[in-house]
Amino acid sequence: MKERIHVGRMILAVQKAKRIKGAEMARLLNMTRVNWYSVVSRQSINSELLMEISVAMEHDFFDDISRIINGRNDNDNGI
Repeated sequence: MKERIHVGRMILAVQKAKRIKGAEMARLLNMTRVNWYSVVSRQSINSELLMEISVAMEHDFFDDISRIINGRNDNDNGI
C-alpha cells in the first residue's frame, strides 16, 4: 500500500514556498490564525475547504494529489 498523503503538510510546503504567513492565510479564508494551523495539522481535509485554500493560494492541490496517486510526483514544491 502507498504511503498516506498528508494534505496539511502539502499545504504548508506551498505556503512556505510562496512565503505566505499563517495570519494572511487565515485572513484570506476568514478564520482565526489558530484555526488555520489546526487545518494544516490535519492529514485529510474536506474537498470544499481544500478548494477554498487552492483558490486563496492560487495553487491546485487537487492536481498535486492526483499526481501522487498516479505516481507522477514531479512537482518542485516539496511534497
